[in-house]
Amino acid sequence: MKKALKDCLRFYIMSLRNNIELFDVYDANKQKTGKIIKRGERLKKDEFKIFVQVWLKDENNRILLEKRTANVTSPHLWCAVGGHLKSGEDALTACIRETMEEVGIDVRKFKGGYLEERKYYLDDQSYFCDTFVFFISSTLSFKIQKEEVEKVAFFTFDELREEMKKGNTFTYWLDYLEKIEKANINSKY
Repeated sequence: MKKALKDCLRFYIMSLRNNIELFDVYDANKQKTGKIIKRGERLKKDEFKIFVQVWLKDENNRILLEKRTANVTSPHLWCAVGGHLKSGEDALTACIRETMEEVGIDVRKFKGGYLEERKYYLDDQSYFCDTFVFFISSTLSFKIQKEEVEKVAFFTFDELREEMKKGNTFTYWLDYLEKIEKANINSKY
């Protein structure tokens, strides 16, 4: 056990020095396995990573989406803000970090919170998705992360469904889009 902990610490320190992103690996019950992988490493069967999706709704019941740049996963697709939990992070911390990094807003200043957890199997990989909804103002200015985000725009839910039909966004959202659409500022989170 001590050797495994030392190896893990050595790997973590090396990653900080070399700016490598590390992710905890989880089992099917969302329990950490003790294994840590680097960005780009594939999961084995029955291993999971966790990612967060952050849906930002304005006072007109529109959603803020970001258009991904060419040099990231899911290039040129309209996506909700989000990303993977880094090793040692919890979902709320990742939600706050990803929203600050990608669109430059601090969700802690707005009403909203955790909506639900989903399991996904995408590209032969297994994920837990922790979904959050926050209620923001359409008058906010956004500071986008140019390495990952080309631009941001608000969409009505009908416009988002049209973008899905055109293949400009993920279709796996469709099964819970109604729940996100119905979420309101007075919902309990």
